[in-house]
Amino acid sequence: MNPTITVVGGGLAGLLTACHLATAGAAVVVVDSGIVGGRARSIELGGLPVNSGPRAIYRGQALHQALSDFGIATAGHTPASSGLGLVDHALQTLPTSLSSLLSTSLLPGAARKEAALIFARVTVGAFDLKTDEHISAWIDRHADTVEARALVAALARVATYCPVGFGADLDAAAALHNMRAAFTRGVHYVDGGWAVVAQALVEKARALGVVVIDHAAVVGIDGADVALKDGRVLRGDGVVVAGGPQLAEKLLGITARATPINAACLDLVVSSLPQPARRFVLGIDAPLYFSVHSPPTHDAVILHVARYGGGGRREELEAFVELVQPGWRHHLRAARYLPQMVVMHDAPVAGHRRHSVVVDERTVLAGDWLDVPGLLADATATSAKHAAQALLSSLSLRPQQPMLAA
Repeated sequence: MNPTITVVGGGLAGLLTACHLATAGAAVVVVDSGIVGGRARSIELGGLPVNSGPRAIYRGQALHQALSDFGIATAGHTPASSGLGLVDHALQTLPTSLSSLLSTSLLPGAARKEAALIFARVTVGAFDLKTDEHISAWIDRHADTVEARALVAALARVATYCPVGFGADLDAAAALHNMRAAFTRGVHYVDGGWAVVAQALVEKARALGVVVIDHAAVVGIDGADVALKDGRVLRGDGVVVAGGPQLAEKLLGITARATPINAACLDLVVSSLPQPARRFVLGIDAPLYFSVHSPPTHDAVILHVARYGGGGRREELEAFVELVQPGWRHHLRAARYLPQMVVMHDAPVAGHRRHSVVVDERTVLAGDWLDVPGLLADATATSAKHAAQALLSSLSLRPQQPMLAA
């Protein structure tokens, strides 16, 4: 008989792992202390479903591939790569391609040449990496001018959601792979918010026979038995703890040296844009981000504004919006401020090995803080696949018939 596995945590990591396990024939139960979806849940703001901060699916990367493998397609659009750069409180054409380098006044001649060479290197994947190199050191090694360094750091920030150039020592290989994906394939903004992704995964999981139990807090794990707060015990053959390092520490006693990456976010719904052409602005000398995430056909406009690394005051983000869209408050329908949104529970740092997916032969982990390739939701998707593969391999010789004990 096939093994039964309990997945603790119903966010993207848990749902993806459950789908992988169920596809392979395991009987799977997903339990979550709240409503399934995790950080992928959207809320209604101004009559529209709005994500918690800016979110995008990187085309061709791990999450996009996993959704495709499960037959999940989401309606959405690819935003234009053109935009504006903010330097010294002034907006100028943002060079994001070799052609746009010729039309911007953002860079002097020498910096344009350096940026062009870096763009070409990243686009073809000729990264020229050194062992245990972080992205800021890589940028410094490939650009001598202050302007080129600042531009490449800004593009690394938007590709990784990490405060590159402002104290971040993100692994260069991870950052450059995300930059290449953004340069060559672009990103996908999901219409209806990421709740659409979470709901599609829930429906896929249930179609595969997965039992999804929400509002069921887990209070302990003993071997492969999962105790719920209401007194029930889920008995099975294996356990997946899908969440952040705090959940793993609470339930398994695991101690992980994890430093979360945060962002201060201002989510806005406006009836219209005072400056319709200004849909994307990236701070060059400050870690700021502004982007329209709703398609042009929407009756209202969803804006996401952020300061990478967190710590940004709401007033700073509102002033940034005023610079980009003067008079925006007259069009405001709703707003939400998130001072410390978690971007990743832990980012890969050069020379630092993160916690393994595998805990023991019956217990695995899934989440964006583990030792797997990728960043953001792609790291989550990769960890889910690795967790499922490891657990199925371990349990294949000793499946048991589990039961739900009261």
